[in-house]
Amino acid sequence: IFTWHGQTSPLASLAIFPSGFGTGIAGAATFVVLTAYLPHNDVAVATGGMYLSASIGMILGLSLSSSLQRGMLRGLLAERGVKPQVIQHVMDDVLYVRGLDGDLKEHVIQGYVESLEYSHGEKNILRQI
Repeated sequence: IFTWHGQTSPLASLAIFPSGFGTGIAGAATFVVLTAYLPHNDVAVATGGMYLSASIGMILGLSLSSSLQRGMLRGLLAERGVKPQVIQHVMDDVLYVRGLDGDLKEHVIQGYVESLEYSHGEKNILRQI
């Protein structure tokens, strides 16, 4: 998120692996610690609770991030003077951007990039409110 601004080289896209690897290790370590220190009778319930809470957290995070990104995209496109019917097409289908030309296409792409930055906390959201 901090390095993507519209274009990414294949080499730069490999930067995601260390964080994914670290997340995997943290999850596995949590499971090992959980099973090592609990009584045998409680391991199943605790493991289920751990994976349930992780799933709920991911779903909530994705839902909130997606809602924020869509709202910011709509507002940013409107600020750039994009017509409401174009905004609606862009909101309905991301592939619609392929058919746009010139400045309009640039405005939409830049709106997507900025809205992703906002939705992942890279930009100060409170400035826009």
